[in-house]
Amino acid sequence: HHSVELRHGNGATVGNILARHFQGDLVQLTIAIQGLETPLMSLVDPDEAPDVGDAVDVTIEPSGVIAFRA
Repeated sequence: HHSVELRHGNGATVGNILARHFQGDLVQLTIAIQGLETPLMSLVDPDEAPDVGDAVDVTIEPSGVIAFRA
């Protein structure tokens, strides 16, 4: 079960992958979200990480999210 689920966009796209960087065993994604000023940052498994420029649908499970002050 993941706190942030990303799927390739299918017309109802809400985000675009701006950057992707390895952070140890995970990949940190920077995702531009429609309607948000600041991009979302998410750590994902490298096998599940979309490529920079990919359009994705984003689903967030609030109980698994840790938020930090910018």
